Amino acid sequence: PADGDDDQRLDGIGMGQHMASTYRGSEWAIATEKTINEILADLKRNQYEAPMPRRSTGRFMQFWVVASRAMKNNLRNPLKTLVMISISVFFALLIGSIYYQVSNNVNPGIQNRAGVLFFLAMNGAFSNLGSLELFLEGRNIFVRERAAGMYKASSYFVGTVLMDLPLPLLYCSIFTGIA
Repeated sequence: PADGDDDQRLDGIGMGQHMASTYRGSEWAIATEKTINEILADLKRNQYEAPMPRRSTGRFMQFWVVASRAMKNNLRNPLKTLVMISISVFFALLIGSIYYQVSNNVNPGIQNRAGVLFFLAMNGAFSNLGSLELFLEGRNIFVRERAAGMYKASSYFVGTVLMDLPLPLLYCSIFTGIA
């Protein structure tokens, strides 16, 4: 640039001040300031209410939509079902072979029965921990759809749990039947 163009060049601070003064004089800034002042005046008079999302469907319909989506998600992953059934069969055969023909004596027999009951209870508890995965995977979707007013939290929870319940019950039934 030539020496006479120094007044047209703006450094970082000067450019920021120029942009701020240009914005302050714009119609957009004036309209925004007017809207903000109206909202603040309404808040002072306690007349401003945030718009609430409107739910146009009933609870049963909300439950039905969430439950059908959860069932579709379960059916889309047949490998998970096959793996969980295989794990249940493996552990049932393992525990059944370890505790096969438990003696009827008081001392070792009762201890062995207590051990097998412990393993049965632990398998039932830990095999159902996979249900937590549903809520972790669907958390972002739930937050977005709940904020949009698509359904209540209770409809989401009941629909998801009821559609996930049959598979863990199947796994535990297979395990208990074999063991």
